[in-house]
Amino acid sequence: AGDTLSNAGVTINLSTDKEIVEEVEQKDVKLYGIDGIIAKRAVNHRLAMIRELDRAFFTEAEAEGTEVDLSSYSTIQEKVEALIQSVETTTNDNVDGVDRDMLALSLTPAAYGELENYIDTLPNPVNGGVDVKMFHGVQVFSNHRQTEEAICMAKGAIAQPVVVTPYDAERIPLSNSIAVELFFSYGTQAVMADLIKYGTVIEEEVSA
Repeated sequence: AGDTLSNAGVTINLSTDKEIVEEVEQKDVKLYGIDGIIAKRAVNHRLAMIRELDRAFFTEAEAEGTEVDLSSYSTIQEKVEALIQSVETTTNDNVDGVDRDMLALSLTPAAYGELENYIDTLPNPVNGGVDVKMFHGVQVFSNHRQTEEAICMAKGAIAQPVVVTPYDAERIPLSNSIAVELFFSYGTQAVMADLIKYGTVIEEEVSA
């Protein structure tokens, strides 16, 4: 008989309910039509929902992840590589290392720019140049909704199921206006906290 596998399972409650409701004047409805109004506002509403989900996602990453001390490395490329390796080499009862194509690296704009400045100094290879969106085989993203300079995690380390109610428009009682509404509910939870690491990668200048 083989070894018994254990699966504790994870329950993620859709405990956060959000609503976006805009009041649209009847004159605008007559000019653009209700379908045109919904199409126009849907773009901004979608971006607002993305902002909400992003902030919840990275707040969870920083709350449940583990900080890695990168102070012994001098350059940003060394620090980033060390952070990647800290996740890549994770070994425990559930993980035996993580391939780099399963990792993602998220940097603040300042850290992303500094890493890109380093990459810009590299000679262009014959097959088409160097792209900061990949660093040593790991996808790299610039993100202004995190407070830690660099976060490296396995893809899927944080679960964030979302239920969106389809767009609707309805007449506001005792008004000549129309309400354009978007409702969504979500939950955010780290399901592989041991595969979320973060650290400081920009060297602080010491004043004389």
